[in-house]
Amino acid sequence: MKLLKYIIRICNYRKAYTILNLCGLSIGFTAFILIYNYVDFERSYDLFNPHVDNVYRVENTLLRQNEIIIESAEGLAALGEYSLKNYSEVKDYVKIYNVGAKNNNSITVGGSENKTFLEKKLFFATASFPKMFALKFLEGNGDLSKPNQVIISKSIALKYFGSKEEVLGESIDFRDDDGRSNELIISGVFEDYRRDSHLDFELVISFKTIITDDQSHERFENAWRRFDFLNYLELANDANVQSLENQLSEYATQMAGLNDDDRGYEYVFSLKPIKNIHLDKSITNEIKPTNSAKKLNIILLIGVFVLILGWINFINLTTAAAIGRAKEVGVRKVLGASKIQIIIHYLLESIIISALAFLLSM
Repeated sequence: MKLLKYIIRICNYRKAYTILNLCGLSIGFTAFILIYNYVDFERSYDLFNPHVDNVYRVENTLLRQNEIIIESAEGLAALGEYSLKNYSEVKDYVKIYNVGAKNNNSITVGGSENKTFLEKKLFFATASFPKMFALKFLEGNGDLSKPNQVIISKSIALKYFGSKEEVLGESIDFRDDDGRSNELIISGVFEDYRRDSHLDFELVISFKTIITDDQSHERFENAWRRFDFLNYLELANDANVQSLENQLSEYATQMAGLNDDDRGYEYVFSLKPIKNIHLDKSITNEIKPTNSAKKLNIILLIGVFVLILGWINFINLTTAAAIGRAKEVGVRKVLGASKIQIIIHYLLESIIISALAFLLSM
């Protein structure tokens, strides 16, 4: 306790030196903590989903003479349902049509005076979407098994209906510039979806809504040559992912008739775990901007470098100050202080300044 009081008096006596050390170290700590939190957040995408280890997205790659031309997140309309029916490893599938990115969409809410909103964060999705992506419902169960059903986020509910307590069963009118027009019934209100997901949506309309006739059924359900859809497969725990990927790729390219041997074109379909989606910059047609694992590693190294610079600055200042404290050390030795006591004093002084700098950076 006496040593601690002595250190505090020394720091108070040498205010400029103490403040300079605190500022240098705290800046280093602050920069590192901010960078680390950013990198940690970017690496945590989709890990909150309880199904994260079993859900894969089907992606496709176009090759020409074994060189990659393009890699896309969007795939074929018939792929998901075919996989569920023909491969025992596939437990469930979800198909998404990202209409928010493809069309201009308007939602009209009735009442005493109609209000119209333009929406971009809007999907058509099959019935298993809420379960596979772990939506938490505040109202309803999120049924998407019938035509003209829609689930909305809490933020959208407040935007459309204000402070109204229950919006389950309310209707909204959907229109887009493809000529679709539907009166949708709200079957669920979910908590705003987390930002650390590769998905970004506020309204999800049942996929059956988009199926209105034989032509739309062929386009959105049976087509093997239309790359417009995000397909997700939930696999069994013991699934052989590589084997399934090979079988699926072979069948899909055969059914679609995509390969052109004369010109060297070849399509390959692959399964990517959803936890790896956000850190792959090579894929086109993503819902949200992605990041690069290599870039994050470089940023983290920069954070470590800034922290090391802060420590080097601290060490240099401490060393320079120690030269001017030779008289103090001599007086302490005359008064009976041992070598180990003096070492402990300087170490404790450094630890206290470092701890204060760390607390200031938090």
